[in-house]
Parts: sequence; C-alpha cells; structure tokens
Amino acid sequence: MSLAYLVTIVIFILLFLSIFMKPQNMKMKYEKLSSFECGFDPSHKMRTPFSLRFFIVTVIFLIFDIEVTIMMPIPFGANLTQFFSYMSSNFILMFLLIGGLFFEWSQGALEWS
Repeated sequence: MSLAYLVTIVIFILLFLSIFMKPQNMKMKYEKLSSFECGFDPSHKMRTPFSLRFFIVTVIFLIFDIEVTIMMPIPFGANLTQFFSYMSSNFILMFLLIGGLFFEWSQGALEWS
C-alpha cells in the first residue's frame, strides 16, 4: 500500500473520530451559525439603502493607489538611470496625481456633507 493511500485513510479516520469527540452540550447559537459580512446582517433585508459616498471614496482610493503602484516602477522599466530623467518622470507622475486630486475635489466628490 502506498503512502498516499495510508495518509488518506488516516485523515478519514481522524475526521470520523472528531465527529464523536465534540462536546455534546455545545449548543449551536445563531451567532455561530450565521455568516459575518462587513457588519451587515445577512438574514435581514438585502436591499437596504447604502450611502454611495462610501463607494465613491473607495473607488477614488483605488484609482490613486493603483496609479501609484503601476506608475512608480516605470522609470526603472524604461531604463531611466540618469538622475534628471528619473526625477522628471517622478515630477510628471506627481503632477498627474495632484491634478487628478484637485479635479475630484473641484467636482465635489470628496465633500462628505
């Protein structure tokens, strides 16, 4: 008998024994049986009103976060090893990010009230 068959049999035996070894006085409570989804109760109304401001702030964060993550290694990938080339590409990147932030700010997407 190979080792894989032996390991499989041992695992099934241990799983079968664990069913009988659990405490019998343990009551299944509602909190233990229900799933937890970001603070929302999944057993109540599914279409509760949700503020779109949270969604907009999340999307803005993801846009700027991914923009930085993708665009920061570009000077290294383009072999911009000279200091002036590297700094100019970083200034262009920062100008784009700050310009995008001011655009979102002027459109009112960052205002909460």
